[in-house]
Amino acid sequence: MAIQPSHPEDAFLREAEAFAVDLARDAGRMLMGYFRRPLDVSYKSPGQRSPVTDADKAAEDFLQAAILKRYPDHVMLGEEGSGKDSPPAEFTWAVDPLDGTTNFLNGVPIFGSAIGLLWRGQPIVGVIFLPWPGQPDGFLFHARHGGGAFIGDDPIHVVPQPEPKPTGLVAVPASFRRMFHIPPKMRSRMGEFRGSGSIAYEMAMVACGSMQYALFTGPRIWDVAAGVVLVREAGGTVLELHKRRWEPLKQFGVSPLPGQEELRNWRLAEVAGNPQMVDFVTKTLHRRRQLPFRRWLSKIK
Repeated sequence: MAIQPSHPEDAFLREAEAFAVDLARDAGRMLMGYFRRPLDVSYKSPGQRSPVTDADKAAEDFLQAAILKRYPDHVMLGEEGSGKDSPPAEFTWAVDPLDGTTNFLNGVPIFGSAIGLLWRGQPIVGVIFLPWPGQPDGFLFHARHGGGAFIGDDPIHVVPQPEPKPTGLVAVPASFRRMFHIPPKMRSRMGEFRGSGSIAYEMAMVACGSMQYALFTGPRIWDVAAGVVLVREAGGTVLELHKRRWEPLKQFGVSPLPGQEELRNWRLAEVAGNPQMVDFVTKTLHRRRQLPFRRWLSKIK
């Protein structure tokens, strides 16, 4: 019986990484053409929440067309719906064409375009475009399984220290305190909390050591797939929360070949950063118990 490979061959990974870098560069240029200009805006949630602009849609359409032209047997998993009717496939491109849409809409240059490639649910290639001062084409963060993490040609690494520095930045969402409790005596040891409004941006900042770690309470796969590869290849780790237990993220979904529904329904809390620091953080945090009324309310929202 033939032994199943644990990952695709490196030659394919190199090719896919180079292709994703070119895609992210072109998507970034497209987004910058829309930035700080009038936009058509619609909303996915009541109360004018979860905005979608014509920039989001144009970038996702571009990425889907380019990916399926190059790899017709692959499928898309796009935030704006691309690929939702596709059957399960060995290779799935998890794409957030514009992560940080609210920032983008308000003229704040903290956003990104994230392109992640999954193989049987495992993240194997990740590229994130970020706008950057003095860089007309922004910064391109990229990595592949076993190949290291880079900004352009420069290698990047997560912070080396085992515990957070009090003045070092960490990424946490606004919903953090509703889900987790920090014992009072430990609060000064967790770092300086920040929320940027873009998960892809924060994952890239962790990978390059600008942020010490990042915690997300309910991300989508397209938010984190590219960043998972970056953080791992920069020397870090990513844990996900299963009920009250933190475990290493091995793949998205549990099926041998997860399909669109399973991948789109994935939403687990995550912590990303230096392995020792992530261990310190997850042992310090306490998951709040949800009251019965709150559980009922969350189900009807």
